[in-house]
Amino acid sequence: MSLDANIRYVVESGAGVWSLGPKGVLTTTSVWLAGDRTELEQHRAAAVRAGKPKTALIRRRLMPNCTSL
Repeated sequence: MSLDANIRYVVESGAGVWSLGPKGVLTTTSVWLAGDRTELEQHRAAAVRAGKPKTALIRRRLMPNCTSL
């Protein structure tokens, strides 16, 4: 999956936002961590919904000798 597709997936799922460059990331992070953390919590919940945490475990069980994934 390309970087653009990853970014699109994260943004469209609500799990995060796209921030241009280090200053954009710093600004976004500062807003999320200052005061009311409602927006941060919404992104966290969306990330949990969008994530597939059991995928690595399932892959490891199905392909125990595969180390290149």
